[in-house]
Amino acid sequence: SAVALAGTAEMGDVIDQHNSADGHQGDAILYVLRSASLPIAALAILNSTVLIIAHARENRHAALRVYTVRILLMVVIDSMAAVIALWGTGWMAELDPLVEAVMHFVVEFYESVVIFSF
Repeated sequence: SAVALAGTAEMGDVIDQHNSADGHQGDAILYVLRSASLPIAALAILNSTVLIIAHARENRHAALRVYTVRILLMVVIDSMAAVIALWGTGWMAELDPLVEAVMHFVVEFYESVVIFSF
């Protein structure tokens, strides 16, 4: 969640330092990371969706079902936020802090909703 977003920002800093030293090699590393993030996030989202549907069918306790679905949705939201932060930065330097701040807010807000619901 927040660690993933912070790791994305730190990875961008490492790649920027690598770019300044080796030219375009950092761009290739960033492209590989971005390309790998999509199928990994899609797999996490698909797996969570299957688990949410199975849990909604099997669990007969409405209150527990709602809380569990909220927790499982954290995977979906964190995965999407990480991919958006990874793909949404590096194109326009002016927007990088905004994209990172918005994604960080979304993740932290949803985590606080889940924690508060308990």
